[in-house]
Amino acid sequence: MKNSENIDNTVESLQEEIGGALLAVALGDVRSMEFDPTYVKENAGETWDSVKEFFSDDTQKEVFENIAAEAFFETGEGTARSPLGFLRFTVRNYEEAIIVIGWQNSSTVIVTLQPDPEHIPTTIQILETTIDVKETE
Repeated sequence: MKNSENIDNTVESLQEEIGGALLAVALGDVRSMEFDPTYVKENAGETWDSVKEFFSDDTQKEVFENIAAEAFFETGEGTARSPLGFLRFTVRNYEEAIIVIGWQNSSTVIVTLQPDPEHIPTTIQILETTIDVKETE
């Protein structure tokens, strides 16, 4: 995948800056449907009954497939440039976790955080620095 050479630096930077709030990091390619969970915090989600299964391989793949479908079939961002520019990041703020998605072409970087919005700007800044998510086709 396009950004795989930088993902270790991304995970390391996220761990340094946001510490235990980092739950998972993954790379995905929405065209090929490849999905690579590159980091999952040990015991991530164990304290929340409602999200224990979220960190299983099957559930992570299902979440990625939903993200891919949304990006290319519902929003149209995969095929056309918005008048506002290219889609760079999306943030999903759930009760039990926050998911930050960085977009570049068909590649995505998916970061799962504990549900504290203060970590969103730091996460986006790190992704901008370590992974090239500046522009999509």
